[in-house]
Amino acid sequence: MLKITAAFSSQVKVVISETGKLLTDPEAVKNRWQKYTHSPYNDPNENDEACLQTLEEARNNDDISVVEADEVTAAINNLLRGKAAAVDRGN
Repeated sequence: MLKITAAFSSQVKVVISETGKLLTDPEAVKNRWQKYTHSPYNDPNENDEACLQTLEEARNNDDISVVEADEVTAAINNLLRGKAAAVDRGN
């Protein structure tokens, strides 16, 4: 099987830039990957502060009911046993 599929190579030699240009230079590929993997976690997001504020307000809201342990136990006991979780298609 290894002869058919060849050896595993974890190197990426070509990527597409943010503008859609094909990057083949090893340094450019490395820089693009660094930017790509860095941005989702470190770019500022204008929704972050609003979301945190909403969560804080919800936490301080007295109208939110507390879920009791016996309610959780009853819900778990009502689950079907031996059935895999699946999309409900109305069957």
